[in-house]
Amino acid sequence: SLSISNCVFTGNAAAGNGGAIYNTTNVSLTITNSVFNLNTAKNGGAIFNIDNSDVALVSCELSGNQATENGGGAFWMNDACDITLTNCLLYDNTSPTWGTYGRSKNAMIS
Repeated sequence: SLSISNCVFTGNAAAGNGGAIYNTTNVSLTITNSVFNLNTAKNGGAIFNIDNSDVALVSCELSGNQATENGGGAFWMNDACDITLTNCLLYDNTSPTWGTYGRSKNAMIS
């Protein structure tokens, strides 16, 4: 598992997925008191999560992030991943298809 606290991810870009964070293969990630702003990727402008990896966001702000291909301006969840949001603020995140978030294949958002 991995924990991130009190960080600012601003203006990051990925040619593929996950502008700020690409989380994969059975990793549990907890992010606390952090900001994701103006990040860009094909899917998951700020965070891309795949392959049984879970994310917990606590007291985070995700704003102005953009997915350029299909989905998840703020985050994308795929392949049995879960995301839990607690006291988070999400606004002005965009994508052509899914808007703020995208999910598929047994992904759960709570």
